[in-house]
Amino acid sequence: VLDVSNPLNPVLVGQYSQGAVSDVALVGDRAFVVGWTGFRVLDVADPSNPVEIGTLPAAVGERVAAAVGLAAVGAWARFPSQLLDVSVPATPVSIWSFDAPGPVAGVAISGASVFLASGNEGLRVVDASDPSNPAEIGALAFPLPSYLSAILVDAGRAYVADEGLRIVDVSNPADPVPISALTLGGNADRLAKAGTRVYVFTSDAG
Repeated sequence: VLDVSNPLNPVLVGQYSQGAVSDVALVGDRAFVVGWTGFRVLDVADPSNPVEIGTLPAAVGERVAAAVGLAAVGAWARFPSQLLDVSVPATPVSIWSFDAPGPVAGVAISGASVFLASGNEGLRVVDASDPSNPAEIGALAFPLPSYLSAILVDAGRAYVADEGLRIVDVSNPADPVPISALTLGGNADRLAKAGTRVYVFTSDAG
């Protein structure tokens, strides 16, 4: 945990170490961590002392997204991607799984919809409004060799990374509609959005 109140002097204030960590998502005072050792829930109310309060070792993954009561884990090809009920943080429970032919390298949650960026299998949308019965409701394939590697969703738009950036209208999650695409000079790995700007990190071009 870093204190960046002074951006010229970031300060390490706390840390947690339990095996290899691939991704983290925050909801309030909870941090949801995923990696080779599975899924973990941390209490970070005291940033100087993160405390593990729940685990699900079977939820091995590469990416995680979280909302109140729900987490999504995107996994490598030999592991299933999963939706988790985290309404009781001490006992996360898997409520849905998806065995993709390739890795699910990006996950996002918007309202009751969960979005999975599934390599060259395209975009998939799951309705989690009924936690006891999540169901896939939408999908969108992209022309090869497009390989989806990250996703964020904001205000009815999905921003999807492959060899560039694709923007998709997901105002109706059951019917994703492509809007535009921009090719960049490298494989896009991570996305962030602030206002009207999207920031794209590429492993080849920065």
